Amino acid sequence: MVSVENFTGLLRERILENAREVEELSRLPLQPASFFRQFLRRTISAIGARCGTVWLRDAEGRLQKCAHVGMSQSDAVGDPKSVSQNETLLTTILSSGEARCLPDDDDENPFDELLYLSSLHVGENCVGVLQILQGPGATSNARQGQLQFIEQMAGFASQFLSRIESQVADSAITQDFWADLSELTLRLQSSLEFKRVA
Repeated sequence: MVSVENFTGLLRERILENAREVEELSRLPLQPASFFRQFLRRTISAIGARCGTVWLRDAEGRLQKCAHVGMSQSDAVGDPKSVSQNETLLTTILSSGEARCLPDDDDENPFDELLYLSSLHVGENCVGVLQILQGPGATSNARQGQLQFIEQMAGFASQFLSRIESQVADSAITQDFWADLSELTLRLQSSLEFKRVA
């Protein structure tokens, strides 16, 4: 029989292993959709959550679902009132940049289960939200620990997004350089006086 201490130790080790895997993932050259699917699977698995979604701002600043695992099972997905309430909650997290844990009976929570939310950042800008639904039964101490873990995972996701944005910026700088060099070359060629050689 496994003692409480042994079980707690095994659980802690599973969480740390998933955290290390997510940290390694954040350094790999993956496409965002692929990264976030793997990220969600590991994050959900680590704390025994039911489902989760990563929401990112699009070019117009609207939140779009980037990746999700198990969210279609949620009762709130088809309910227009719950969808609207969820959008309001996500916008609040984007504005505040904070992480939150909402019990299932909280008026702000559009779901019938424990909800974790944490913002995703690139530099000082809040660019998305990590949303995790946890089944019932988490104690107050477990909730605090799980919220800290969610914040840590959101930090790894933010590192990934920052790296992607940096690569895009570097690529744009490189493209600008080659465009400028090409333009300079054309101007130099057009300014040369060619003499006919017989």
